[in-house]
Amino acid sequence: MRAQRVKRDGAEQIFITVKNGEARILIPGEPVCFDMVTDKDGGTIKAPAAISVNFPAGVVVKTIGTSGNHDEYGEIQAYGYITTLRVMVGASLYPGDYLKMAAGTSCFNSAVFAATTIGTEAEIKALKQAIAIAGTTIGSSTYAQEICGFVRAL
Repeated sequence: MRAQRVKRDGAEQIFITVKNGEARILIPGEPVCFDMVTDKDGGTIKAPAAISVNFPAGVVVKTIGTSGNHDEYGEIQAYGYITTLRVMVGASLYPGDYLKMAAGTSCFNSAVFAATTIGTEAEIKALKQAIAIAGTTIGSSTYAQEICGFVRAL
């Protein structure tokens, strides 16, 4: 783990070196989760799936390759301001909206409940894994878009 020290020319950020557990390249802005099903080593990441969204790791910073053997290492950002978050939303997204990892995709989507309400158990889980805060207004889209935001995967 590498934590950027407090300094005047940038906000605090925390990065983690991880192993790509996917059979494909991971690109910047993709949310990733720790693989607690197959590898269970605490250092292997995969794209969000139904179970793994409960183990958020962060956001890919630089492309992480794959050799086909699932053994390529790279860096992800687990905390702090980031300029590349891949999102796909069915409704408009506004600054301050919570985002959550979307199972089965390589994107974040909007947490569809108000952050000020208690909500159901599923909503509370989603709020706990609110990984980023939107920094840009975008309209509804079925295609992945990139926005800036704030990552909180610790």
